[in-house]
Amino acid sequence: MTKKFLLLFLMSLVAGCETMGQMGGGAPPPCGTHVCRVQITVTGSCSFSANPYYLPIAAENKNMVIQWDLTGATFTSEQDGIFIKDPYPKGEFHGFARAGGGNTFTIVNTHSVVGKPYRYGVRVIQNGTLCPAYDPTIMN
Repeated sequence: MTKKFLLLFLMSLVAGCETMGQMGGGAPPPCGTHVCRVQITVTGSCSFSANPYYLPIAAENKNMVIQWDLTGATFTSEQDGIFIKDPYPKGEFHGFARAGGGNTFTIVNTHSVVGKPYRYGVRVIQNGTLCPAYDPTIMN
């Protein structure tokens, strides 16, 4: 993919997100802080919501942490409470850790590849029941 094509793609993505934001929905602005947070809420019978569902990371935000805070359930384990579904370069995501009694999960995002979406899965247990995986997205 050429740099020109990538630049055009990213400009159209930003324009689309700005338009959606003006309409009252859409993606949040790219996260430029060292810790980018996602709030996962599980209600009823394994009914999920994520805020934000689509997490854009600012291009210059390297070696940052993504932190998921969970209410209404607990993450399954340190190995798979959060897992990246799409292939990624070795070392892009590392340091997977569960904390806070199973209600917080963090990973380090090297962010060496800019402009690539990564679908990830969320595995939780609610009231002793393993819920089906939930599938939001990180946009590096």
